[in-house]
Amino acid sequence: MKLIVTVRHQKRHLRVGVTGQWEYNDALSLAYQLKAAALRAGEDHMVLDLRQLGASPGVEGPFLIGDRLQRVLPAGFAVAVVATAELVDVDSNPLAGTPGMARFDTERAALAWLEKIPRSLRSEGQTAGKET
Repeated sequence: MKLIVTVRHQKRHLRVGVTGQWEYNDALSLAYQLKAAALRAGEDHMVLDLRQLGASPGVEGPFLIGDRLQRVLPAGFAVAVVATAELVDVDSNPLAGTPGMARFDTERAALAWLEKIPRSLRSEGQTAGKET
């Protein structure tokens, strides 16, 4: 994986930026990195900004981050993906796609959507993925 991943813990969510040229199988590696970062921070809301991401030469089709995150993240996580529709497999209609995951064109729209999602880790008394 040749992607640069930056993770910042904001007040109520993680903000993840990804830059570079993605290749096949990068989505699964990225999903596991995001899960580890979220559990370390005790956070279940995430803005995943993929606007600086491009496909390596010869790579076709959308970046399968929606599918890989769905496989890796436990129930209750909310992920707002900021990316173009052509780049990812995440639906822009949060009610039609994967529960807890939606695609947005702007970070402002992503944050507005995240604010409406209940907080599962904190409300269940979990920190870093463990019961307290």
